[in-house]
Amino acid sequence: NKYLILGYKGSGKSLIGEKLLSMAAEREDFICEKKLLGDFPFASFEKILPKNGEDNNNYPKTWDFVILTALVNMLIIKNISFSSEWMEFVEWLRDNGLLSGGDFRSIVAKASRKSFHINICKFMYKYENENDYVNNFDAMLTMLRRILKEYNPDKCNMIVIDGLDEFLSLKKIQNLSLGSLLYSVGNLCNYFFREKLNYKIVLLIRTDLFEKFEIPNKNKQCQDFAIRINWYHDSREPQNSNLIKLANIRANLKDKNCGNIFERYFPKKIGTKDVIPYLLENTRHTPRDFIQLLASLQKFSVNEVLSKDEILSGLKCYSEDYFLPEIKDEMNGYISSDKFDFFLACLGSFRDREISSHKLIAKCTERMEKEDVIKILRALFECSAIGNKFKGMVSDNRYCFRFRNRNCTFNPEETIVIHQGLLKALGIK
Repeated sequence: NKYLILGYKGSGKSLIGEKLLSMAAEREDFICEKKLLGDFPFASFEKILPKNGEDNNNYPKTWDFVILTALVNMLIIKNISFSSEWMEFVEWLRDNGLLSGGDFRSIVAKASRKSFHINICKFMYKYENENDYVNNFDAMLTMLRRILKEYNPDKCNMIVIDGLDEFLSLKKIQNLSLGSLLYSVGNLCNYFFREKLNYKIVLLIRTDLFEKFEIPNKNKQCQDFAIRINWYHDSREPQNSNLIKLANIRANLKDKNCGNIFERYFPKKIGTKDVIPYLLENTRHTPRDFIQLLASLQKFSVNEVLSKDEILSGLKCYSEDYFLPEIKDEMNGYISSDKFDFFLACLGSFRDREISSHKLIAKCTERMEKEDVIKILRALFECSAIGNKFKGMVSDNRYCFRFRNRNCTFNPEETIVIHQGLLKALGIK
């Protein structure tokens, strides 16, 4: 009954979607299609069904229409022979261009045209005002549900929805639309489950985006219907981290005699630190970060065992060529690149990992508004590029990073701590 996959960027959400596609290609017990929302036409989507009042909207119904139509397309592909009772409706869908593959973008483009409004009213009942169109639209949704129930397939027809990472910096229309998508997917999945229908929607979504949505029963959806991807492991037993297991599995796929790469290719310690926690602290404990770090180290490997200097060179390459560009990508949409480059110059000018937030803000506001600086800091905290340092209950220093504790929040009054993986790219030793 799970339908949400939640995880931060680089945690492997899209890979789960690819795995489902691969499994469906090899097995006969389910069919899977992937829908990407990266270039979704939100402006056209808004035109399909008029808003119902200032504080309410019809986006959930519109999503129901898009998803149900895509599922009907999956039935069409299997060349199902429809009864005469349903043939007229199927032909009407086809005449309106809705049975041309099931791509979300195509469905929205066809349904947002004025001709679709007219055609649906001709096919259903009458059209004298907007309320008539809404009633006809509701009737169409009922028919879409009925045809899916009537031709319930023997094996599961699954749609995986991905590509929401593009919308971390949300505009109002995107916020409402994507929040409604979450609501619609939940309702449809519960309906399919309750009616014992072999249809399934799986939504891959970033944890930080999910937390921004203002929708009812969000916590219930998270607790009851979500699978959370969390790679962070107890720092007291870093050797048991799933990231370490992942790296060894990947290496042994290439060479079955490889064994434990951290015992075979790495020194036990870097300075006074054990090598595994030393490497992990340069990442945000995601597969993408860790695999990129190991790939950067490979470039400098000369002998069987990496030397300390080779590891340091690899970490510098990782910080400059991967970690900083990755952070810049995550800041896209929050602030202009010119302002962010100036902010980074100010951040690096302190030549220290721990910086007074007041001093940093004061330095940046020589050329930037304070609100922009705070916005950057909050966004950097959300993607774990920075953390906070504060006094604990017994006066010892404590550190708060989002990748360690998803419930911690940024405090602009506390000391700012730069992530270890970002230091070398900023010229901080």
